[in-house]
Amino acid sequence: MRQKFIVTTLLCTLLLSLIFPSVLSANTLQNFDDVPTAHWAEKFIKKMDIRNVVEGYENNTFRPNQGIRQQEAVAMIVRFLGYQDEAEAAKSLEVREDHELYPYIQGVPEWSKGNILVGAQLGLISLASDAGFNPTEEASRAWMTKLLITSIQKHGSVPATTSNLQFTDSDSIPPWVRSEVNLATGAEIVTGYPDGTFKPERTVTRAEMTALLAKAEEFVSSDYLKDIVRGKIEVKQEDGAIVNTDSGLEKIFIQDDALLFQENNRISFAQLKSSDEISAIIDSNDQVLFLDLLNASERKVNEIEGTVYVYDASKELLTIQDQTQNLTSFKVASTVTVNKDNKAIRISELNTFDKVRITLEEGELKHIEVTESYEHQKEAEIISINTTERVVTVKHADHSYEVISINNRVKLLDQQGAHISFDQLKMNEKVKINYHEDQVDSIQIPVSHMSDYVITQVNTRRAIVTKDGVNEEYNFDSSLKVLIKGYIEPSSTDLLVGDRVKLKLSDGKIVEIEVLNRERKAFNFDFSDSSANAIRVKDLKTNQLSYITYDSDVKLYQNNSALRSLTSFNQGDRVLINIRDGVALRIDKAIFNNFDITARDDANKTITARNRQYSNQTFRFADHTVVIVNNTTSHITNILVGDGVNIYSVGNEIVEIRK
Repeated sequence: MRQKFIVTTLLCTLLLSLIFPSVLSANTLQNFDDVPTAHWAEKFIKKMDIRNVVEGYENNTFRPNQGIRQQEAVAMIVRFLGYQDEAEAAKSLEVREDHELYPYIQGVPEWSKGNILVGAQLGLISLASDAGFNPTEEASRAWMTKLLITSIQKHGSVPATTSNLQFTDSDSIPPWVRSEVNLATGAEIVTGYPDGTFKPERTVTRAEMTALLAKAEEFVSSDYLKDIVRGKIEVKQEDGAIVNTDSGLEKIFIQDDALLFQENNRISFAQLKSSDEISAIIDSNDQVLFLDLLNASERKVNEIEGTVYVYDASKELLTIQDQTQNLTSFKVASTVTVNKDNKAIRISELNTFDKVRITLEEGELKHIEVTESYEHQKEAEIISINTTERVVTVKHADHSYEVISINNRVKLLDQQGAHISFDQLKMNEKVKINYHEDQVDSIQIPVSHMSDYVITQVNTRRAIVTKDGVNEEYNFDSSLKVLIKGYIEPSSTDLLVGDRVKLKLSDGKIVEIEVLNRERKAFNFDFSDSSANAIRVKDLKTNQLSYITYDSDVKLYQNNSALRSLTSFNQGDRVLINIRDGVALRIDKAIFNNFDITARDDANKTITARNRQYSNQTFRFADHTVVIVNNTTSHITNILVGDGVNIYSVGNEIVEIRK
């Protein structure tokens, strides 16, 4: 068994976070004076610079031809895999003199120590006498290949190869790295020289290191490359693209200052097309910082102009009458985009007789542009609904009245253009009446209610949701209201991929989103059964015992610090559990403290309490908060200023308060 570091409990907890690498934050791109646009490694250097993997020197140079030392190579690998926060924390670790790593961190720069410790903890550095590790020694191609393949295999996989080493100097490749060289060359991560040699003892340069890491990316699991989006462009849009990745559809935004490359050449956004294979670095707002076009597709594209004849939503068929009066029907896939007046609309918002220009790629419908609309619109108020005759009477803004018979020709739509039923019309509701050639074409209500959608992608600005295999993207309104049972004032940051939601839309934006399959509840922990992946808990309010299952990736926390396993939980612990569809996603262990109540605010459901160190802390009550007074379930109004209480809390949220 590998020796463990002798560290304090706190620092040990920091090391345990190595199993959860941090997400890289975007760096400010440097334009190094010694890396011109024509440099063979410009693309690789800029890519690794943006990912914070490499750094330049104070005089704004990169020194691409300078040899790299082993400690520098380890640092780049650690950052490349997303462990830079762990390396920063590990700098303060104290290592005993009898530990095997002690000699290797003596005299090294401070930035190097943390990287060496993390690299060793991850098993990337071999201390065997044959491979060797000397922080200040230059990294040879043989040593670097060993480090690179070991790192990939622990964070991904390299395809096996049946070929043997074919280099003219194969005999000079050390035995301890021959299998790694075979794998690396078979996967074309490392290549030989034009003269047929491998040159295992040759020092790797800084530029060569960036190229090796860029090539290695393909073989590293996406779990460790959180800032990288890889996949095929399904739909190219004005501000970016929707990319089909291994984890589903993802929207990326591409601005003019993004770096776009195809091979070693700069390209423009206009050169990207649907079906292109790309690898992109994104920031926390899904803005592309760097994009590599891996495989440009060749497509036959043509456009047809005509008039909308009919759209059959049940069959997903759009029929167009072209300029020769011929009718042609096209299958409408979920990825088809529709624009009108430079704004995206739903295909159900198309009107018969609208003039359109459609774009086909390899015969498939990709985009519809409304070039001329035949509709006009009036705002009105519903003042009468006759359900028997299916007749609606509306009052227009000019105080004129109109009686509308809701027949098969008149469409009833919500604000997003989705069809609604007659019984969804409400008295005194403001509606929009759309006309075509002075005949009512549709009645549109101002708000959309959409249920049973599942979130496939979400950030603080928007969500992509799916229903029946169809993906739809919506921005959040500035007044967004999020509803999750058991949460105190939840926001968009509390929404998770996989949540089943009910949406309320206005002006095409989400104004309210309610999570239907997830809640947060308070329990008394009883015990865990690892063989069944379940825990037994007692509801704090009802005292009912129940079992809750959990997945292997369940998150465990106390006071916002990650816990290693459920063995950290004891019988009687108060816990707050985030549950979705009966499965625990996150379990927070409450902390216990004694307090004296100094203030109570019933309107905001808060209390202020002073601890034994005479510092005040404000706590909030949630729906699941349990109040116990004299061993009996009570109410917050029975907690008075001056009372001494015991509080079990998660953050500033009270799980249980006892008087």
